[in-house]
Amino acid sequence: MIYAVQAGTNGPIKIGFAKDIKSRMASIQTGCPDRLTLLGTCEVEDDSLVEKYLHKLNSAFHLRGEWFKPGFRVLETVEAIQTGKAGYMATRHWAKTLLKQKGQWSTARQLGEILEVLTLRKKWHGRTQE
Repeated sequence: MIYAVQAGTNGPIKIGFAKDIKSRMASIQTGCPDRLTLLGTCEVEDDSLVEKYLHKLNSAFHLRGEWFKPGFRVLETVEAIQTGKAGYMATRHWAKTLLKQKGQWSTARQLGEILEVLTLRKKWHGRTQE
């Protein structure tokens, strides 16, 4: 499960993953002088991979470890976590990064086509495994 936690009212935001959110919150709170607020959680298939790409997506706002300044992109990520779209956001970032590396990124339409293929592929694999 992916989660977003904020220290204080306008403090830094931690984006991470955990199997037991209650336990994780307690352990983070122990080392944090500010009161923590759980901003949201999101079930995803591959917690560590989604977390990795969400961290890369928010690298411009990185403070330390898994903590980020609450900038616009970080707040968009929190919203994606709250609405259950963190996996989609990470996949979108991954596809865009891959295309940029190959020098093929040019339009949002291409990204949409890739995401459609990934979605169909996932559905296809889901059916064949049943």
